[in-house]
Amino acid sequence: VLGKCALTPMGGAGDKMGGYKGYGWATVVELLSTAFQSGPFGEDVCGVDRKTGKPIPMPLGHFFLAIDIESLCPLSTFTRNTATLLEAIRESRKSPAGP
Repeated sequence: VLGKCALTPMGGAGDKMGGYKGYGWATVVELLSTAFQSGPFGEDVCGVDRKTGKPIPMPLGHFFLAIDIESLCPLSTFTRNTATLLEAIRESRKSPAGP
């Protein structure tokens, strides 16, 4: 992204770095946002009428997930583990050999 910050898909940006993880995660999100409510997907949510080229409303599906962390582990443990993971990510360095 040439000197600018950006969020990238899981697995990286573009064809060379998007990889199977980004594709797999996108498929999971698509399934959760469409399959549960028999919602539209693919071309049906492109926002353009393919016959006229005019913009149309996108009938998007949504999926929300709430997790009770304390049913899995103490909140203090989760907070500590999360802090440790994020610190490791922030302190990581790029490989000189590239991606």
